[in-house]
Amino acid sequence: MIIGITGGMGSGKSTLANVLKEKGFSVFDADAIYKELTGPGEALVLKLEELFGRDVSDENHSLNRARLSEAAFSSEENIRLLNETTHKAVKDEIERRVSESGSDLIALDIPLLFESGSDAGCDEVWLVVAPLKDRLERIVMRDGISEDEALKRISHQMSDEDKIKLSDVVIYNDSTYEELVNKIDEIVKERLKL
Repeated sequence: MIIGITGGMGSGKSTLANVLKEKGFSVFDADAIYKELTGPGEALVLKLEELFGRDVSDENHSLNRARLSEAAFSSEENIRLLNETTHKAVKDEIERRVSESGSDLIALDIPLLFESGSDAGCDEVWLVVAPLKDRLERIVMRDGISEDEALKRISHQMSDEDKIKLSDVVIYNDSTYEELVNKIDEIVKERLKL
């Protein structure tokens, strides 16, 4: 069973992933894998330098995420190019790790699951949805960016409405952390009999 976990920035995907991990799932986190693939001197960093200019990293080829973000979000074409390049690299690495894991219970924590086409390899897609004001608070606190910058990033993601139409399970994160965990527990019991 492969469950794709998705949701907008700050929606609560990590909580869902952690609960599934506690239930025995092997969880593969696309953001964590992206960070590994963009370590100093990694092939993906060199490719991003080629696409967006040498100044997106320092002299040791350590990625400067702020500069990359600035370059990528400067145009729709650059956003497309960044997403195309990074999604393929992360998707290929996730597929490699999943095949090596030997696990029967797999959860893929992929924020841009539909946008990257990664939903095609999932048995079910579980979406976490949260009110915009809650998401903005979490993103601003977590990433240390302005609310305007957070809104700009959110605006480049597929809407919750579109994701809901494509998802098998929709989890509304509109209350407390404990309430979210309880909702996830109920869904796991109901759908997976775990």
